[in-house]
Amino acid sequence: MMKAVHNRTGPKNDKLLFWTAFFMAFPAFTFLGQQIASVLLLIFFYNKLGNFSGYSNIKIASIGLFFLFGSIVSVIDSNVEKDLDLSLKVLPNYIYWSTMLIFLPHYFSKINFYVIYKGITYGILSLVLANFLNEPLKSLLPFLRFPDNNGLAFMLIIFSPIVFFYLEQQRKIYFYGYTLVILIAMLLFERRAGFIIVATEFVLFILISRLNTRTVFTFLLVTFGIFISSQTEFFENFILSKSERIHAFMYENEESKLLDQSALTRKAMVEKGLIIFSEHPLTGIGLNNFIDYDVNVPLAFEGGEVLANKDLSNKSAHNSYIAILSGGGLLLFVPFMLLLLYIISKLSLNLKNLDDFQRPIILSFVGMIVHLFYISSIVNVFTWFFISIAATFTLGKRLNYKRV
Repeated sequence: MMKAVHNRTGPKNDKLLFWTAFFMAFPAFTFLGQQIASVLLLIFFYNKLGNFSGYSNIKIASIGLFFLFGSIVSVIDSNVEKDLDLSLKVLPNYIYWSTMLIFLPHYFSKINFYVIYKGITYGILSLVLANFLNEPLKSLLPFLRFPDNNGLAFMLIIFSPIVFFYLEQQRKIYFYGYTLVILIAMLLFERRAGFIIVATEFVLFILISRLNTRTVFTFLLVTFGIFISSQTEFFENFILSKSERIHAFMYENEESKLLDQSALTRKAMVEKGLIIFSEHPLTGIGLNNFIDYDVNVPLAFEGGEVLANKDLSNKSAHNSYIAILSGGGLLLFVPFMLLLLYIISKLSLNLKNLDDFQRPIILSFVGMIVHLFYISSIVNVFTWFFISIAATFTLGKRLNYKRV
C-alpha cells in the first residue's frame, strides 16, 4: 500500500503548487497569451532543475518522448498538404504537455498532493460560480476567458472526484451540496454525457468509500426512488424546461433520437476522421488541421440523411481520439493510447492498495477516457496536467499528501 510521506515540501513551494492547481481548474486568466497555470508550473520546474538526477519512471518518460516525436513529425511531414501555420501555432503546446508529462512525475517527492487537491477544489468552485455569473462578469471584467459549456462539462468530469474527496474531508454537506449544484449545472448547460458521467462518478465515489450492506441498500432504494420519480409528469416537464436535449435522450423514442443533430454530427466527424486516417495513416494531416481539411463525408450511417444539406466544413472532430488519429496519425495516436492504457492498467491492478486519497484519481481518469469520445478536449493544458498527476500515482512511490 502506498502510504503518505509527511515531510513538508516548504510553504513557498506549497503556495506555488496551490495557485498552479487553482488556475488549472479556473483557466480565466492569461499572461502573454498563455494560461497563468502554465507559467506557474514552468516556474516550479525551473526551481527544481538543480535537483534533477536520473528519472523516476523510464516508461512514462519514453511514452512522453514518443508523443513529442509524433507531434513534431506530423508538423514537418512534407508529403501531406496542410496549413503549416495552424500546426506551428499549437506545436509549442504539445511540446509543453510532453515536458509536463515527463517532469511532473519525476518531482513527486517535491509535491504535496493535498495542496494540489485543495487548489483544484477552490478552482472548480470558482469556475462553477463564475459560469452562473457569466454575463455580469464579462461586462465587468472583459479580459476573463471561460471555457464553453463543453469545456466546463469536461473539467467537471475530470476534477469532480477530487473535489468530492476534498469537500467530504471538510464537511459532508459541502460534498452533497456541490454534487447537487453541478448536476443542475449540467442540466442547465444541456450536457447529457457530462450529467451521466458525473452522476456515475458520484455514485461510485460513495460506493467505493463506504462499501457495506447499508450503503448498497440505500443506493438501490434511492435509485428506485429516482426511477419512479422520473416517470411522473412533473419530473418530465421539469427536465423538458431545463434541457430539451436531455429530455429527448430520456423520454423520446429511438426515431427521435436518430434525428438528434448533435449526435449525428459527431458520427459524421468520426467518419471524416477515419477517412483522413485511411489516406494518411502514419503522420496524419498535421496538428490543428482537422477543421480546414476538406473531405467528402459520405454520411454512411443511420440518420446520416438528416445532415445531407448541412455544412460540416467548420466542425471540430467532436472526439479526442479521432482528433489525435487524424492529426498525427499512428506516430501520435500510438503513444497517446499507450499512455492511457499504461495509467489505467497500473491504477486498476493496484486498486486494492490505493487509499482513500488516491481512489478519486482512477474515477476521474475513467470519466476522462469515456468523455474524450464526445469532445475534442485533449488539446488543453488542464487535461495534460491531470494526466501527469495520474501518471505520478502509478509510480508505486510514497506520496506526500500532508494536510496543510
